[in-house]
Amino acid sequence: MERDHPPALTGRTFQTGCLKRQQTLLVEQQDRLLNLRISDDIDQAMFARKSTELRDRLAGIKLLLDAVDRSHDENAELASKVFGLSQTLKERWLTAD
Repeated sequence: MERDHPPALTGRTFQTGCLKRQQTLLVEQQDRLLNLRISDDIDQAMFARKSTELRDRLAGIKLLLDAVDRSHDENAELASKVFGLSQTLKERWLTAD
């Protein structure tokens, strides 16, 4: 069953919003982890392990955000080309053999 989302939260906008929320949560977790280490609540080994895990997850989110942005740019370029073609299509059709 598909979830209903407000029009502003559909497609690319919804996906970007979800990824940015995940990115924000990961950055907040990194901050909390650092604070735990500074207060000596966790040891260096645990900090290093969790820090690497969070960094890798954050890198994955950034890659996904880049892919969504790139996809949007590619779609905009394609739409521009289609529009350009549509403006000359009748002329090209009539002169084609």
